[in-house]
Amino acid sequence: MSIEIETLTPDDGPWLADTLDYAFVADPTRPARAHLLEQVDWRRAFGATRDGQRAGCFLLLDLQLAVPGPLGTVRSHHLDGVSWVVVSPDHRRQGVLGAMMRHHLEQARERGVAWSGLHASETGIYGRFGYAVAALDVRYRIPTGITLAAPPAVQALAEDVEVCTLYDLDRDDVAARLRSVSRGCADAVLGTITWPEAKERSVLRDSPEGRRGKEPLRALIATRDGVGVGFARYTRALTWANEQPDGELSVCLVAADPGALLALARRLLAEDLMRTVDIGERGLDDPLLWWAGGPRAVQARVLDGLWLRPVDIGPALGSRGYSAPCDLVLDVADDTCPWNTGTWRLRVGADGHGHCERAADASPDARVAVQALGATYLGLRGWGALAASGDVEELTPGTLNALTAAFAAGSAPLGGLMF
Repeated sequence: MSIEIETLTPDDGPWLADTLDYAFVADPTRPARAHLLEQVDWRRAFGATRDGQRAGCFLLLDLQLAVPGPLGTVRSHHLDGVSWVVVSPDHRRQGVLGAMMRHHLEQARERGVAWSGLHASETGIYGRFGYAVAALDVRYRIPTGITLAAPPAVQALAEDVEVCTLYDLDRDDVAARLRSVSRGCADAVLGTITWPEAKERSVLRDSPEGRRGKEPLRALIATRDGVGVGFARYTRALTWANEQPDGELSVCLVAADPGALLALARRLLAEDLMRTVDIGERGLDDPLLWWAGGPRAVQARVLDGLWLRPVDIGPALGSRGYSAPCDLVLDVADDTCPWNTGTWRLRVGADGHGHCERAADASPDARVAVQALGATYLGLRGWGALAASGDVEELTPGTLNALTAAFAAGSAPLGGLMF
């Protein structure tokens, strides 16, 4: 049996689209299908063959992810986003997925990439390749007309925000404007993901058949002193029940600060004919969730969001900032990326900047499964919890407390935009 991975070309577009349509149960006749391939960087689209037959595919996206910076700050860092992962039904359980994932991780290491991320269509697949849930996707529904219980200081910030409606999003200048706002938020809100330009443009394409019974995409954009500080990209669907409007508004929110978030939310909740506003890709510490009354009041659902794994542990742990100093040696186990296996010394100064390097002869302070590094990278999971679940073993007393203090992020990350 021979499995080979090759770079795809635009000539492979029809096959790639057919493969995705079957895998994700889509209508191959939809006009929006033509927009699907617009987001592909063909240098980063790959196909797998098994014994000469096409067996699978995957796509890489150049993303930006908001990660913890030094001493409670936030900063943006590159992330290799893995998407469109498909194995043909005729070639499953033959090692195709493993070959594709190893190819990606080996190539990513050669390119100097520190982290790889994805959204999992099924939860039982990617843990065996070293990925772990790094952010939770919190989705909830707010009834329109309620008063959000934001404190006076946030209300004052919201008063300085101007919100206006964008009716036609299928334009290059609108895509550039929204992406610019998103990039600004990536330096402010933990877990924010910024799409590449081609992905942003593709999502805003409009076709009647692709709306699934809803209106075209609309947006609200929030500005403060002429600078974009947030946007809400949304669609509405309207039905009538007992001669009363029963509309539903579905929205993706991006906001750089609580004032911008409150201003956008107030406008959404004031939309005529809408009964509810459905919000996704948020986090457990999302202020809007709590202003609206908390999880029970808004029927919150919690799903796995972004999954992460380190490509190369030294750069991976050096790419984020820390909240407390430490000097610890971690013994890492990584079956998928053997270059990561072994002991690593993480040193963090009082300024919150860290450095991680090989420590071949040092005695480890803790044994760590590679999945634990993804789970803690954005601050979602605590080191004590990971020890309780068996992913971390403390060898030197006090190590878990030191790691917990160093990796503290202050708030839970957003679930992150799907890609």
